[in-house]
Amino acid sequence: MKRLIPALFCLAISGCADPAPIMDESPLDVFIPGMNSQDRGLPLTDSGGPGVTPNFDSGGPIVRDASPGADRYVPPLRPDAGPRTPEEALGLCVDRMTNFVSTTAAGLGCDQFDERARADRSSDYNQVRVVAACIRLNCQGNQIEGHNGIPAARTCSELEDLESVLERAEAQAVEGGCPEPEFQLRVISLAEFVGGEPCDQLTCGIDGDGEPITIDNRN
Repeated sequence: MKRLIPALFCLAISGCADPAPIMDESPLDVFIPGMNSQDRGLPLTDSGGPGVTPNFDSGGPIVRDASPGADRYVPPLRPDAGPRTPEEALGLCVDRMTNFVSTTAAGLGCDQFDERARADRSSDYNQVRVVAACIRLNCQGNQIEGHNGIPAARTCSELEDLESVLERAEAQAVEGGCPEPEFQLRVISLAEFVGGEPCDQLTCGIDGDGEPITIDNRN
């Protein structure tokens, strides 16, 4: 009976307002300055802005930065993205060799000759020496294709031939026809060419333990 007296007294004098309803203070209803309705309910990041839950299918979360601008992708830690097998390492190394030869040839103007000049055995493409180069191809210590690693002055057509020889040697090694391959290359300008230089500017191969060999002695 005593508990009813204050309530009746309130109603009799002025009529009290209904008690304020209890608000649900879940994250979906809490207003955070700078956050739009689509962002509500998202966990806060370290930077103070709202983020999203990690997407493990993509390998990392997308974090929404508090600064104007935008979402930024935080890349996950990755294992080594390099070649996974010795054969893949050999292929990448031989690609470096052939690219070096082709870039050198292009710098000397070899790519300016048309098909007619290339087919003409008396043209400058086939007759004029433009650079010195050598390759050495070994399979398990045995020389193959007659390339002995002795540098010699080469024409544009001979430079292109070196690219083809290297690509064939790589294919032979990958197919198992060249155990323990070791390929070496050197390119020397005619102004610097003396003769007898070692053919060790680039080396690509696979050793007896199955480990890749990749050496680049270019300055």
